[in-house]
Parts: sequence; structure tokens; C-alpha cells
Amino acid sequence: HQPNGQRAIVLPDKTYGASIRWWHESPSSYFKFDVAEGCSKKEVADVVEGVSHHVKDALHREISLPLLGWYHAAFLAPFFRKQFNHFPILICSGVAGSGKTETNYYILARMLGMKPEPVSSIHRTHFSLRALFNQSCSFPVILDEFTPHKFETERTRFIHAAMHLTYEGSTEEIGSKDLSLRGFRFSAPMAVLGESESLMDTEALVERAVFVHFPAAHIRESNPASFFALENLDLSKYAYGWYQHCLEHPPVEAFMRAGEKVKDLRVPKRVRDNMTCVIAGTEVMREYWESHDADTSLLDVKWEDVFSQSNIVENPLWFCDHFIADLDVMAQEGVIKAGEDYRVETYSLHFHLLTCFRKWMAWSARQRRQGADLNTLRRQLRERRTQYVMDTSKAVRLQSSGSVKKTVEVNLRSFCKFYPEPLNQWALEVTEDEKAIIERGDVEEIDENLEDDLSEVALPF
Repeated sequence: HQPNGQRAIVLPDKTYGASIRWWHESPSSYFKFDVAEGCSKKEVADVVEGVSHHVKDALHREISLPLLGWYHAAFLAPFFRKQFNHFPILICSGVAGSGKTETNYYILARMLGMKPEPVSSIHRTHFSLRALFNQSCSFPVILDEFTPHKFETERTRFIHAAMHLTYEGSTEEIGSKDLSLRGFRFSAPMAVLGESESLMDTEALVERAVFVHFPAAHIRESNPASFFALENLDLSKYAYGWYQHCLEHPPVEAFMRAGEKVKDLRVPKRVRDNMTCVIAGTEVMREYWESHDADTSLLDVKWEDVFSQSNIVENPLWFCDHFIADLDVMAQEGVIKAGEDYRVETYSLHFHLLTCFRKWMAWSARQRRQGADLNTLRRQLRERRTQYVMDTSKAVRLQSSGSVKKTVEVNLRSFCKFYPEPLNQWALEVTEDEKAIIERGDVEEIDENLEDDLSEVALPF
């Protein structure tokens, strides 16, 4: 907020600015805050030093850095929305007891001055959740215990819609009995915590979210003493110093440094934007820690390695990649059939997209997995032409006596090198003789040796 051209931080009951004193306001709010007032610089420095010291041992680096970066960046979300027109969602998955709630509510939210109260319950009414997202642009809404298969369909759809709206900072309008419209702007950053790893497979979120997975018993296996020491710090003083730092130091330089670190990564633009926000958050945090002489060695990392553990990697797996692997399983189970839905010749797979997608939707529903839309699948297959997709509309007869159909052609060798898990089929296993042929560069010889076998056997690619 900028009253009279001055930057200020406005809370429900107080406003703080570089040259503005605290004063009391009385709007109703779901958010509750705990920010120390009148701290000395030494008091703040002691807490900052405690955070920098304990967080290194309390959490694994691939967990702590994306979380610290996202929360510190979320506080500055209006700045990042001006740069990118969006701000990433945070999705934390892990089994019960892995430390999701403790880490997010009782440490990270408190570092921003929020009280450790799960006010943003996933079970609130839709109206209450809309009002919650509408009441903040910097303090995150944390939705805990999101387990889609345990909820009614309507609530799951609402949460997924809220993810899209808050990513863009869009406004949703709902009607009332008097035929008037009321708008709710989903301006608050959004964090979703849940036990289901299927959150990470939701295609529409892959490029819109920062994913952090908590292994089972993560806190117990890392360093519980450091974790509880971190939790017991007076983080209201950390928040007080953080507010002062953000008011006095705009994040422009940190944003530029973050952009330099990701500019050469071969990732989609949205993923690059997400990484930029997280890294910029840690860069602003670095400035804050350095201003209080705290140790910043935790932040000296190669970010590609950090994000590779957080489901944001070079050539990240998209829905289309999992779709091809699922077709392999469906072929094994007889859900799709050779000659009707697909054809394999040599190292090329041809499949009719619409037919296979319809059968995949029914199959995935039985597996209680999230679906996706056909247009997104088509777009991603076109974008994968540099990896393993040879053609997206090749005319092929799936049966020798059948009609010609437009199919997607996939190079199975390239896909097997690209996809981290092996497909369930023997034809792509490379023998010693084939390795020698490949070293000579004469791959056509392998193709000729396999043509007879491939023509006789319906391979479950």
C-alpha cells in the first residue's frame, strides 16, 4: 500500500510505514497477526541469527529453500504480479506426520507476522474462502488437509478454480438474490498442503506451482532439536525487522539477480517465472540476513539441484509424458488394443489421440486420478516435438485393411531416454549386438532385424 506516495504495510488493525506510526483500524478480518513492536536492532538480529543457524539443520535444503523463498516472495507478491502478471501457488505434499503443517503454520507463516492459527481451513464455506482470498495481497492463504478423493466433487472443483484465480490474481463475480453481482479478487498468495501426491500430477498446476514434497517422518529424521528450537524463537521480532527491511529496500536488485540465475535454463516461461520469484525471495532474505550479520551460507547453492528435488527441473515432466506412460499400462491391461487404437512399427508408436484420450479418461477415473483437458494435451504434444514426438497428425492405417486415421507418432527410443521410468515392453531392450551396431552408427540394421518380430507380435508399447 502507498498512502500519499509512501510505502506502508497495512494490517487489519495496524498500519506501518517508514515515516508513519502505528495506528488502529477496525475492519473485520480472518487474518490474525503477531508482530512485535519497538524491538531494538539487537533483538531482531538475535532472532535472525537463530533462524539462519537452526534452519540449516532443521530441514533438508531442497525443502527449506523453496519454502523460505516462496514465503518471503509472497510478502512481496504485488511486486512480482506487476512483473509477470501472476504469482506461483505453493503445493506441499507428504504423508501425515511429515511436518507440513508445523513447518508452514508454526514457522514460515509466523516469520511473516501471522499468528499460527489455521484460520484458512479447507472446510470453510465457499463464500468464506472467497472473502479470505479477497482480504490480502501479501499474506498467504494456507489450505491444509487438502485430499481431493475425500471431498465432494463441488469442493474439489472450487479449490482447483481458486488455484487458477489466485495464480492470475483474477476476480470472480457471484450473483445474489437481488440479481446484483459481487466481485471477489483472489489476490492473496495461496499455499495448499495435502497428503495426496496426485496434487503434483494435476497437469494444469505443473507450470503454475512450486512443489515441495515432505518425506515421511522428515522432521524426526533430520534434526528435531533444531526444528523445535526454530519453532520456539520469537518470530514476531523477525517479522518486525522484515517489515522494516521491505519498506526501506525495494526488491528490484534481488529480482534482477534472480533473473540472471535462471535465464539460461531450458524450461517453459511459466516455470522460469516461478523459479525467479522463489530465488528473488531468497535474495531479499539474504539482504535482510546480511543487514543483521547473520550467516547466509545456506543460500549459496546451485538452484538447478534444489529445484530438481522439488519437481521443477530442466525439461519438467508434463501431463503428456505421463499420458504416454499410462498408455503403456493400458495396453498391458487390454484397455487399448493394437490395430484399433494404436500401432507399433520398429521404434515408432502411432496412436489415435481422441480414442486413446477418451479411454484414458475412463481408465484414470477408475484409478481415482485427476484428469486433464484434450486441448492442453494437444498443445504439450506439439511442444514435445523437440524431445520425442515426431508428428502430431500423421496419416496411418492402424490395421492393414483399415481406414487411414490421423495419429500422433512417438519415437519410443527417444521417449525411453526422456522418461525416468522404463516402459513395460521388451522390444526396446538393447542387446550387446545392438550396442555394437549403435556404436557403428548403423541403427537401420537393428530396424531390419526387428521388423519381422514386430509385424507378428502386438507389442504393448
